[in-house]
Amino acid sequence: MDPTQLPLRDIHLPDPIGWWPPGWGWWLLVIGLLGLVVAGIAYALRWWRQRPLRLALAELDAAGTQLQAGRPNAALQRVSQTLRRTAITLSGPATAGLTGEAWLDWLDGRWPRQGFRHGAGQLLASAPYRAPGDVSEEQARDLLELARAWTRAQRIKAGSHE
Repeated sequence: MDPTQLPLRDIHLPDPIGWWPPGWGWWLLVIGLLGLVVAGIAYALRWWRQRPLRLALAELDAAGTQLQAGRPNAALQRVSQTLRRTAITLSGPATAGLTGEAWLDWLDGRWPRQGFRHGAGQLLASAPYRAPGDVSEEQARDLLELARAWTRAQRIKAGSHE
């Protein structure tokens, strides 16, 4: 028998694999990367929104430095200004006019503790009327720690100004 006379055909290779549709592993990779990008953007936006609170904490640290230098009145003034600026950032200019008990109530209303109206925060209402040197370093330190805790407890929401 002659091999050239046999009804055989040559080997045919399959078509090359196309790039579409991708396998399920590629789909998972794309979804995972998109999730990371969205999470990164959300984190960056939140970080940027909270910037005023980080700056307020830095100001309170500077007040702590003044307190350590033996200047409790200057430290109290800085704490008061920082809390006022933070309040305006959180709720708009309406809080700029709050004084006395209304100011302390507003501060206490922003967190679960009552440290301003019934604690070291009372110094905020009376300090402007005290003589220099009438405030002890311990009182100023207590108010400073209260202000730091209050600032750490705050969050600026998207579209702020409640």
